[in-house]
Amino acid sequence: YEEEKPESRGIQTGLIRQMMFRSVAGQVFCLATNQPTFFRAAPILFPRKIMSIMVFPEDGEVEIRRKQRLLEALEEVSKEAPWKFGFSDIMYKETKYSGLEAPLFCLKNAWFYSSFSDLHKTALQTYDLFKQT
Repeated sequence: YEEEKPESRGIQTGLIRQMMFRSVAGQVFCLATNQPTFFRAAPILFPRKIMSIMVFPEDGEVEIRRKQRLLEALEEVSKEAPWKFGFSDIMYKETKYSGLEAPLFCLKNAWFYSSFSDLHKTALQTYDLFKQT
């Protein structure tokens, strides 16, 4: 590969990028490299929504931009304040998408739950109780 012409390397790189963009495995890889913290939490918090959040070639340009902004917002939340995943109103304000609230039992399974303050844990438990009634 190093001995080949620079033009052919560019072509090969372009082909690899196209293959990644068109396959589910490629999209998962892109998600893992571009949003690593969210990628680690997504299967725990949103096991049934991951596919609908990922960007695919058949999405229109506007939809691709919307999903990329959503993924960036989710990465930011997962880095800065993952407790927000437990509250639907806060998640809507952060992402402008509804339905991205993670249930309390999912949050408890995530690696970051133990780092939440007692105030956040109590708030999540109280919110969960209100939702059940």
